[in-house]
Amino acid sequence: MQTIKVGNMCAKTGEKVSGYVQVKGTDIELPVTIICGEKEGKTVFISGGGHSADYYIDLHCGDGYEELTPYVYCVGVAAPEVVKAARGMAELVNVPYLVQSPSGSGGSYNYAGSCGIPSILIERGCMGRWSKEEVKLGKEDVRNVLRYLKVLQGEVSKRTYHPMDVGKVICKKAEYTGCWYPTKRVGDNFKKGEILGYIKDYFGNVLETYAAEMDGILLYQVSSLCVIKDGPMVAYGEKINN
Repeated sequence: MQTIKVGNMCAKTGEKVSGYVQVKGTDIELPVTIICGEKEGKTVFISGGGHSADYYIDLHCGDGYEELTPYVYCVGVAAPEVVKAARGMAELVNVPYLVQSPSGSGGSYNYAGSCGIPSILIERGCMGRWSKEEVKLGKEDVRNVLRYLKVLQGEVSKRTYHPMDVGKVICKKAEYTGCWYPTKRVGDNFKKGEILGYIKDYFGNVLETYAAEMDGILLYQVSSLCVIKDGPMVAYGEKINN
């Protein structure tokens, strides 16, 4: 017999148990349902996401194998007033670049926008590392957005950056599994046709040479030596003068 336990709740084989799990150190209780199957198998976690929010700030970062330059997304496929509010939020984030998403799905912040909730996603930090400075900047970003929304009192604090618009974004996947040799660093500017990197096999033979398809700014790229076919390789955007 197997048992699944979540907080103060417990379900045994063949049982379905519903109730509330208390968030430690608070008075908050979250509704939870546990279904413990009769047979052995995989465990699936289904989350309802953010609940009853008027605005949505998603604090994100690069994967453990990705290097990225800080930037912010805001929803772009939503009602005009939602896009305007989201853009106002994003412009308060202390990062160099702003990407207005061309999608109404693919990420909780995009979906929230399609539901009428002004939403942004802040990208800061990468490669499984963190620093006190990044944490400090992230907290101040949230405070500034909350001040803009009149949730917190006070004036927006001074920032190093006022995000520059990035237009079209190209996310290039690897065509081969092999060793990745980038030629640029995140944040670098380049011209169309410049080589952004090579994929080689284990004997040094070049499998793929990738050249930029437009002038752009490198937002993130794989930082590990290993790269997987059809997995992420580089992502870059078109800088817009504004």
